Amino acid sequence: MDPQARRYIISFKAELMDIKGQPWVKLVVLGQSFMLHQIRKMVGMAIAAVRGIAPAACLRLALDPDRDLTTPMAPALGLFLDETYFDAYNTRFGELHGPLTFEPFRAAAEDFKRKVLYQHIASSDERELINALWLRGCTDAYFKFTRWHRWRPARSTAALLAESKQAAEAQKAPKGSYSKQLRQQQSKRHADASEQRLAKQQRLERPGRLQGATPAMVVGMQETYGMQPHKDTPKAAQARQELQCMRQEHQQVLDEQQQQQQQQQQEQQQQLQPKPMVMQEVKALAVTAA
Repeated sequence: MDPQARRYIISFKAELMDIKGQPWVKLVVLGQSFMLHQIRKMVGMAIAAVRGIAPAACLRLALDPDRDLTTPMAPALGLFLDETYFDAYNTRFGELHGPLTFEPFRAAAEDFKRKVLYQHIASSDERELINALWLRGCTDAYFKFTRWHRWRPARSTAALLAESKQAAEAQKAPKGSYSKQLRQQQSKRHADASEQRLAKQQRLERPGRLQGATPAMVVGMQETYGMQPHKDTPKAAQARQELQCMRQEHQQVLDEQQQQQQQQQQEQQQQLQPKPMVMQEVKALAVTAA
């Protein structure tokens, strides 16, 4: 794993709260920094394990740096930056310029979240069924949780560290032994490359998150996996129409290709058949010869 991709979570708290008469779980994550979609993937994987969709062992496999697995990503609804901390600045310049802290505005911020922000989140989820639709699509049929333990790791961090250590030691070794070690490392790289190609093929065989997917593609994927939305929206109806047009265009292309193939076959057959004029000439020559 790239050291720059490491993130440190200082605390992770969960508490129950009531919004518009419905129970919600409030998750507060305190960390040094976050990667793109990190919190959404953490929450999505935890929900899949809690609801029994994914085995508990999948949590350990998802955190394995040697594996590339497609984990569920929870909806973005409800995720927001609550507070920032400037501990390094306060330690160095707090006495000179005064500390940067959120305390003078905490009461007003909490009141705004309770009266406006939380109400908007609950109303949006009730109107668009965002969480319900996501939970319906979070299935083992799509993410293949029960097969994770059978997939080979994409890489070996321990082997990479050992190889870098051997390379450092080889630079300090005499020239004669260095060439031998270099050949051994090259042969080992070839073996590792074949294993990586096999692991990549296994990753390609399982479904992943569509990049740049259009609504029509999403509707087609839902039909393939038998996922029907709870609520029919104008956007979904338009996506189905686009999907139908795409299928008709694809069928037209297939029909045209089939017609071209038939025409080519007919032309080839006509070229192979002898011409009638030639047959008459041969027959006339035979008569005169007789």
